[in-house]
Amino acid sequence: RYWITVNGEVRFFDRREGFSRETVVSEFRELAVAEARASITKNLVDPSRQIMDVWNSASVVFSSGKHREE
Repeated sequence: RYWITVNGEVRFFDRREGFSRETVVSEFRELAVAEARASITKNLVDPSRQIMDVWNSASVVFSSGKHREE
């Protein structure tokens, strides 16, 4: 049985027959990094992009003066 640490979390996985330790660890590490990247994108990057889109839209309105009633 092998283990790696991903963002402070220990993950265990079993050896696969016919594959070297390095291959199994490398593949598992790639999977763990892909999962972390997807989580960061979903929980941080995408919401940040939405906030920036709203901010930029509001900025255009305020800089054009269209927000003032005449």
